[in-house]
Amino acid sequence: MVCTRHQIIQDGCEEQWTWNKKDKSHEVKVQGKRYLTAHFHPNWSNGTAGVRGSVPLNYGRHYWEIKVSQRIFGTSMMFGIGTRSARLHVDSFVNMLGEDEHSWGLSHKGLLWHNGQCKEFTKPFTENQATTLGMLFDWFEGTLTYFKDGVSLGVGFSGLNNIDEDLFPLVSSTAAKTEMTLGIRRRAYLSLQDRCRATILSSVKRQNEIDILPLPKTIKRFLKNYSNSTCRLNKTTVMCGICCLLTERNEKDYSDLMHCMEYGQICHRGPDSSNTKEVTISDKHVLTLTGHVLHLRGQLTSQPLQNQNGDLLLWNGEIFGGIQIGEEQNDTDILLQLLTKDASPKHILKTMANVEGPWSFIYWQNATQTVYFGRDMFGRRSLLWHLPRTVDDVFMLSSVRISDYKFQEVPSVGLYSMHVISDVVTMTMYPRDEAVWPGTSFLVKSSDPSHFCIPFTLAPNFDFQFDKAQMVPMSIPKLNKQLHCSIRSPSKNFSTDANKLMTKSELDEDSISSSISKKDDTLESSGSVNEATAKAESSYVSERAHIPSSSHTWTGSKKNVNVEILEEIIDPKSYLENVLQTDELMNKLSDQLTDVLLKAVTLRVYNQVDLQSIKNSDSYCQQMQALQHADNSAEICQKTSVSYSSNKNDCAQKESYSDRVTCLIDHVHSENSCNSESDMSEKCSSKTTEDNLLPLNVKHTKDCSPDVASSCSESEIVGNARVAVLFSGGIDSAVITALVDRCLPEDEPVDLMNVAFEQKAKSPQKKKDERPKTETITTNWKVPDRVTGYTALQELNPNRRWNFIEVNVSIKELQELRTNHIQHLLYPLESVLDDSIGCAVWFASRGCGILGNTEQVGKAYRSTAKVILCGMGADEQLAGYSRHRGKFMEHGWEGLLEEIEMEVNRISARNLGRDDRIITDHGKESRFPFIDENVVNYLQKLPIQYKADLSLPRGVGEKLLLRLCAMKLGLVKTATFPKRAIQFGSRIAKTENNKEKGSDKCQRLNTK
Repeated sequence: MVCTRHQIIQDGCEEQWTWNKKDKSHEVKVQGKRYLTAHFHPNWSNGTAGVRGSVPLNYGRHYWEIKVSQRIFGTSMMFGIGTRSARLHVDSFVNMLGEDEHSWGLSHKGLLWHNGQCKEFTKPFTENQATTLGMLFDWFEGTLTYFKDGVSLGVGFSGLNNIDEDLFPLVSSTAAKTEMTLGIRRRAYLSLQDRCRATILSSVKRQNEIDILPLPKTIKRFLKNYSNSTCRLNKTTVMCGICCLLTERNEKDYSDLMHCMEYGQICHRGPDSSNTKEVTISDKHVLTLTGHVLHLRGQLTSQPLQNQNGDLLLWNGEIFGGIQIGEEQNDTDILLQLLTKDASPKHILKTMANVEGPWSFIYWQNATQTVYFGRDMFGRRSLLWHLPRTVDDVFMLSSVRISDYKFQEVPSVGLYSMHVISDVVTMTMYPRDEAVWPGTSFLVKSSDPSHFCIPFTLAPNFDFQFDKAQMVPMSIPKLNKQLHCSIRSPSKNFSTDANKLMTKSELDEDSISSSISKKDDTLESSGSVNEATAKAESSYVSERAHIPSSSHTWTGSKKNVNVEILEEIIDPKSYLENVLQTDELMNKLSDQLTDVLLKAVTLRVYNQVDLQSIKNSDSYCQQMQALQHADNSAEICQKTSVSYSSNKNDCAQKESYSDRVTCLIDHVHSENSCNSESDMSEKCSSKTTEDNLLPLNVKHTKDCSPDVASSCSESEIVGNARVAVLFSGGIDSAVITALVDRCLPEDEPVDLMNVAFEQKAKSPQKKKDERPKTETITTNWKVPDRVTGYTALQELNPNRRWNFIEVNVSIKELQELRTNHIQHLLYPLESVLDDSIGCAVWFASRGCGILGNTEQVGKAYRSTAKVILCGMGADEQLAGYSRHRGKFMEHGWEGLLEEIEMEVNRISARNLGRDDRIITDHGKESRFPFIDENVVNYLQKLPIQYKADLSLPRGVGEKLLLRLCAMKLGLVKTATFPKRAIQFGSRIAKTENNKEKGSDKCQRLNTK
């Protein structure tokens, strides 16, 4: 069917795209209330300038008009479409649209241009006479048709539906003071469903009016997804529980196992949709695939997804980059299409290596009868396997443990394939270069499967092999190990007035110089100066700054500055401020890190249903522009140090910030009356019924989650924030939160989830002859993370509603929920450290507690945010752990580099899979901005001396660059907090056994 211009205008629906204020030449100003006007060369003609439309138009039939001002003249004014690779500025006067294979354009001289070739198409436009140019892009037919003042000029280009990349509207001009304004923007309806939705929404003024419509919930959800964008179809984002089972056709009954796959713990990960498909792959084997979907954005799509060839895809992930997916396209659909373009293993490996974002997948390739599966290189999504040990055993893949089968985490050191030949199941591993998994340091170098961390004998009919000829491409560069003599020393950032920095010591200037000279002793000459400056190896850095090269090389001497002396000399806040005032390069690098982190946070905030319309709204664009201009403004970035809670005037009057924090905490708990053990049992403890031990998403709707009082089930506040942060108040979570504030409209609330475990207050010692008295034993929730959390809260934007959720967990509740539920999510991990961190993250991410601020202070609150931002990954890359300092003190800079390289290489084997199982159990999704591919890429290429300096004291040297970012974001006090792990900050560590070590096997976990 071919749609005409008239049909689309009369019978289509309106589109909301505009000119893109961020994707344009510097010689273009995007103006007007809705950014519909592009003004070219406002002063004088300066080359060829272009601007791109805000959304791609690959799918459907689209018509738009451009009103061109009467200033039509010059070398070339052009109208057309192009990919993201099309240039938007050239310093000379050229026909820019169509100069290469990335764009297609019509010039005002009547010529069509593509791939550097031109041909006559129509009469030249009349100079200095306003006109309206229309374009109809028919993706189904692959054509672009031009109209002038409503009259068809004919088809200009064809075959455009063969272009794999997104295609955007484009215009360009060489003429000064020219304006092009968007007019009509409409598209044809895609289906009857599409038309019905638009008809209903035309009568709805506000999104909340959809809730009162007499319609099923699924239809209401469908309407809400598009209520703010009448015609847009957003790409789908899903979080899944995925499972694959290979069994033999025999008399053995697998009904119990199938029941666990469909209705067990895995279904908590995807409460919105569940589906199962079965495939017969040989006379003896059957493959069963099950998917449970948590719907976050776009249309709800059941999994496994199947195409006409019989291929099946189970996808648990996010595509944040690497693969071009338009706003109107579906992630899972596009990925399945790409995977099926070529059946070779090489193509599968390359396709998956291109995906940027967290993922695990299971792909059944019907043509070759092969299953492909694996996880992203950082292991951000959980995937476990059960490998058969006997002939009649089964093979399983699952996001979480199924039944009582023994599982292990699938190593993220490569991708895998599995197929059945006769009676033998063959699994092939395609390794990633340089990847490391504990116990598999020889994995890539050896062909012996015994090196592959399988501590048992596999079934005789199960063959495990390696294909080292086909490696999974690595998208992350190796760690930059270059060392420069320009490494900062404390002396470089000391004020000439020593008293300004000697706030912790009465030492004189001689003692300062003496202590500093110890560090200078580690510098050994080993070369000559070859050039004055050298570009940083990071391409990101090289665009903006030059890093001084070294005439000396750091050799990693064991001589190190006495950190204890420097702790007495250096005031952290003054030191960081001095670096920002005196070190131009560190200023630039901190701006760059903030920028790349902001992009990572923005991607993770807006990839969900309810925030898509906000992202494309005028208010969002205006706010983002304002924030961009304020990036380096100390006046705007600096936040207030007064408490956010407006009704705590008595606390705000306290002289020191520590007194204000203590006052706030006391005020919350005095209002909550949760001090005595009897009060706590009535108001703050969990119910002990079996139903109350279930996760929130599988409970009856009236029930509150366990850490809220039983009386709260009827009176709790159900939050409406769509973004939450695991918020300890440490520098990692605080920086993420401050960046959320930058990218999110100010009227959007944010939930801050802060967890504390029960600490019994010490009773005063009795005198020998004193009679025992009846006394109330109080519970102390003032754990370190609670104090730092309130301190950081004071430094955040006071104009936003921050819901500070105090998640208070009693020992009784911890023990009950660990035994009945959490330990199954921690499996197969079983250390004391995994128990402590896993339990803390589970309670925090559940998001049920009491409000510590706002006018609702002290009331029970439940967060419903489906996206939870986490700060994991910063310590590994920025030398944040104490073991980094130990390596540095013992082996110098080289030892530190080796430790960081090892940390990054093995990050997939650490805790991200565990955290994914823990958080997604609540029907929520964990997202990690610090492990965004672009963030890791940037930090890997940056020399170590710009990221950390462990010759400086704690609270300064580790994560130094991030601390500078925090200072510039207004987190002045938070920037100097030393590293404190969640198990210590929440006080769960040592709560039940103060003699155990983190590496010990946890005796409280019974996961046999």
